[in-house]
Parts: sequence; structure tokens; C-alpha cells
Amino acid sequence: MRRYDPDLLFLMETDQPWIDALEPVLAQYGHVQRQPQPEAFGLVFATRLPVLKSNVVENTHRDTPTLYATLQPDGSPPIEFIGLHPKPPLPGWDTETRDENIVNAGIQTPDRLPDAFVMGDFNDVPWSRTTTKFRAVGDWRDPRIGRGTYPTFPADKLLPGWPLDQLMLKGELDLRSFEVLPDNGSDHRAVLANFCAPSRLP
Repeated sequence: MRRYDPDLLFLMETDQPWIDALEPVLAQYGHVQRQPQPEAFGLVFATRLPVLKSNVVENTHRDTPTLYATLQPDGSPPIEFIGLHPKPPLPGWDTETRDENIVNAGIQTPDRLPDAFVMGDFNDVPWSRTTTKFRAVGDWRDPRIGRGTYPTFPADKLLPGWPLDQLMLKGELDLRSFEVLPDNGSDHRAVLANFCAPSRLP
């Protein structure tokens, strides 16, 4: 985080000890929302962009939070952000809950603004039926299309790996760059994107 110094940061699987250790870095952000959870579905949202509102909701299950925020970049119309981390398919957890969480997040943003972006560990690949439906119903653009698969998991074996971590845009947001970062000790690799919001008309 210190090396890349993003203007917006979305972290997943954060429990209270992780958040406590991150506080020196989080102190550099004007807006920080902390949602610690002990069972792998905590989150942290931090940004230097002006935040009009920010809210964590439980789309499908009480311990699977989704974050919605409305941001106001300087000189641009407001844009919406979704931070998403549905449960993976596990014994006792079929894909229906994960699929419902993904599609619910994609149907509409709370303010229904034309410009929005979503990021997170979907626990699903971009070409699956569920993520394809997510893109279709919400009119999302996947930056991987035309560029490659950009696998993120497992971090130490990317050749046979899977692109489970997504970032998608809609509206007039203009993608400038998209990359998967080097292994940093997590089981997933981080994703970094650079994009511009549309200019406000005079």
C-alpha cells in the first residue's frame, strides 16, 4: 500500500488485529470505513476522494458485507463504488448464495448513477454464467476483455491460476491501466487500476 499509494483502497478478509496493524497507513486517508470480522469477511474501505455517503449492507447473509459508496471527484459528477466479497462455494455453502450476492450487487447501484465501478474478490471467474449475468444486467465493462485473463489466485501459482478478483466499470469512466500486482504473501494477488472520471460540463 505504501509503494503504490492508491487514492482508493478496498481490503478484504480483515479482522481487528489486521486493522490495528494497518492504522499507520489508513491514517493517510481522509475517509476510512472499517468492518472487522473474525471469519474472513471483514473489509476496509479507504479513500482520499470526497465521500458523499458510504454504507455496508448484507445482500444475502449477515456476515457477508457489501460496501456501497458515492464519491465526488474534483471537477467530475458523482460516481458510485461497490466493494464486493461473496462467500466461496464450500461444504455447506453452495454457489446459489454467492451467485445471488454477485447479481444483487450488479442490478443497480443505490443512487442509480450512470458512472460506477465495482471491485472485490468475486470468488468467481469472469466468464462464468453468474459474472456474465452481472455484467449484462448492470451494463458493466470488464477490463480483462481484450487484454488477457490476469489470474490472481493462488498467488504463488499463477500459471494454472484463476482470475477471481474483479474490477469493472460502467458509464463514462475511462480505464487507463489495469494490472495484477506481485505476490505479497497473501493467497490472492492485489489488483491495481488507474482510471479517469468524466469532466463536469461547464
